[in-house]
Amino acid sequence: MRRCPTHGLAGTLATNGVDLVRPISAITGGTSWPLYAPLVMADARTAGSLAGDSQIQETSAQRSKVSCAIVSIGAWAPDASQVYMSLRDADATQLQAAGVCAETCALVLDANGYQVHGLDERRMGISEGNLRAIPAVIAVTTGPEKIPATRAVPRSGLVSSLVTDTEVAAAVLD
Repeated sequence: MRRCPTHGLAGTLATNGVDLVRPISAITGGTSWPLYAPLVMADARTAGSLAGDSQIQETSAQRSKVSCAIVSIGAWAPDASQVYMSLRDADATQLQAAGVCAETCALVLDANGYQVHGLDERRMGISEGNLRAIPAVIAVTTGPEKIPATRAVPRSGLVSSLVTDTEVAAAVLD
């Protein structure tokens, strides 16, 4: 069996990115590279300081070696996006007014799949360029509240495959 190194690309996945990264690493025999950081920091200065941490840098350096990523899709609403829930209300509202309807890896997107800038200096997740360089990116999503977001993320070209429930699949294919 081939070893598969894994790490958190954007921070938390469920309650904690390690919840997913460690079991996958154990099954595949790969090395775990979790990212112990929030998705979005309160300000650019804090994000820059944290990005200078040697453990964060060591994990981030592994991103260029990723050959397959599993990412989540969030809709721009409370309880449907990890990014939305991590922001101050004013920031979330400002991004919504700018057209944000989806997020993946803390990259916020409009309905056409274009990245909406506004969190770039505060994000701890993988860059758009690094995500695009990964040969296989599998997006996972479920629930009717995420239908618009599930349309937007594949339009972005950031993902190569989609795993979802039948209701979302039918709506996206319609």
